[in-house]
Amino acid sequence: MRNIIFTSLLAFALPAQAQDMQSCYARTYSDAHLAKHPAQVVKAMVMAFELGDAGDSYIRMSALIADGGHAKGGPLVGQWVDQGLYCFEGSADQVGTRCGIDCDGGVLQVTKVSTQSLTFRTTYLTVGEREECGGSIDLAEEIGKPVSYRLDRVDPAICTERLR
Repeated sequence: MRNIIFTSLLAFALPAQAQDMQSCYARTYSDAHLAKHPAQVVKAMVMAFELGDAGDSYIRMSALIADGGHAKGGPLVGQWVDQGLYCFEGSADQVGTRCGIDCDGGVLQVTKVSTQSLTFRTTYLTVGEREECGGSIDLAEEIGKPVSYRLDRVDPAICTERLR
């Protein structure tokens, strides 16, 4: 109940443009990082938590696909792919928040939040357009094995630019 009240007050207190991108996180992984983690399929990621009219939370995400792991040599390498998720446990960017994609396109769980960063874990999370539900590529490095991504808190303008 306290979270619902806080989220409602937050939505009321924020200017209209801030409600669009409540929290923005991003990261570009260095070539050295990718060399240490050859199974990683993400070169860069941008993620925004948004607050809906009813106090519900959503994520808009965009990932630049790396030439590694199961993506290596594929048609999405070097491409930005997008996805929207709805959050069904927790609110905004709180530890324990779980957000998913319709038609079992996967789920992420926020595992750590600080003033500087956010970490989420997933065992299956698809991004990118395709005609059916879900997405075109899985961000998990290996099927059924958890992978974590740490993103840095950044200026909301970065999300606004990337997630138009």
